[in-house]
Amino acid sequence: MNVTQYAFSERPEHIRIYGQEAGIDTVHVRQATLQHIVDRIGTPGMWYVDDALVDIDFKAASPIPPDSLISLLGKKFRMIPLHTSKADH
Repeated sequence: MNVTQYAFSERPEHIRIYGQEAGIDTVHVRQATLQHIVDRIGTPGMWYVDDALVDIDFKAASPIPPDSLISLLGKKFRMIPLHTSKADH
């Protein structure tokens, strides 16, 4: 995964997320907020993330679950879960 962070917008937002039933295999993002991306990949409102404007290029050999992609982003940015299920305790 290649991620570039920006201090301000330099061009229009562009988000493309491709996948299959098995999960997500390609993400191509230009100048979008990380919060918007995480909400599109996972369940909206589940995470609070750093206010970052980013480009993301991601291509998996085989599709991965959305939660796994969010975990990869969580290794690069501060992400706080806003909701947890009873199974998480």
